Amino acid sequence: MPEELFGPLSIKALEEDRYERLTSCYLPTATVAFIDEIFKANSAILNSLLTLLNEREFDNGVNRDETPLSCVVGASNELPEGEELDALYDRFLLRYQVMPVSQENFVQLLRLKGNLKPKPDLKWRLTMEELEEIQDSTELVEIPEDVIVLLQELRHFLNKQQIYISDRRWRKVVKLLQVAAYTNGKNDVSIWDCWLLQHCLWATPEQRKIIFDWYQSRVGIKASFNPEKFSKLIAAWEKKLEYENSPIQAKNEKGNLLCINKQGEKSTRKGEVFAERDGEALYLAPPSSRTMPTHKEKGYTKKRIFRNIL
Repeated sequence: MPEELFGPLSIKALEEDRYERLTSCYLPTATVAFIDEIFKANSAILNSLLTLLNEREFDNGVNRDETPLSCVVGASNELPEGEELDALYDRFLLRYQVMPVSQENFVQLLRLKGNLKPKPDLKWRLTMEELEEIQDSTELVEIPEDVIVLLQELRHFLNKQQIYISDRRWRKVVKLLQVAAYTNGKNDVSIWDCWLLQHCLWATPEQRKIIFDWYQSRVGIKASFNPEKFSKLIAAWEKKLEYENSPIQAKNEKGNLLCINKQGEKSTRKGEVFAERDGEALYLAPPSSRTMPTHKEKGYTKKRIFRNIL
């Protein structure tokens, strides 16, 4: 009933012809809320829940009050049926299916004593100030082009699978990815942050695996092999290794380059004799060219230096 979530009607307000609720200690004044059997909500409270979950506002009589709500967790033993619940279902970004206790842990379940209460480690508790700082700072986290392309491809894939995702939900997904990146000390969303998508975009539990398999096929351990890209990568590394292992011209103790003169002795550039090919002097490529300095010890002509390197 609405009274269970939003508080009882104010008798005093009714005497003054005002329809208002006493919301203190109820959902409109909560920071964190847990709503059990969320999809059993009757039509009388659906619209109020939609406004409260999306705009964080509550219509109380003729007033629309802002609420401090930061997080709402809903639980249900059944998925929503009927279009009237679709909008409410869409408001919950992260979805997780809790399975029954496994066969291996069933004996443990039977031996549990009493009503165990969770004991959270308080060092992980966030203050409201910290939460607000995260919310404000995540707007500065960049969405790189490769992540944009991934989301575009995923949307196209989901459309083909007839899995509908609202525009509102895509916007919330991006915000979640920014939060994940920021709280991990990064300034940009990465492809690996998109692992969270499997928990955001399914409508039925069976769809989660479809989304996860698609993600794995793009960036996970099942990433498709691209032989053309791999060949280019190998060629680039071979060229780099060839350059780094190419002969380097010797220098004397003063750092001057040494050459072999006509007598076969080492000498500095002063009085050196250029190597020639067909009567034309040969040169080494400058280091800034990112080319093999000696051209496999064949040297470069002046014409080739200026045309192909400089």
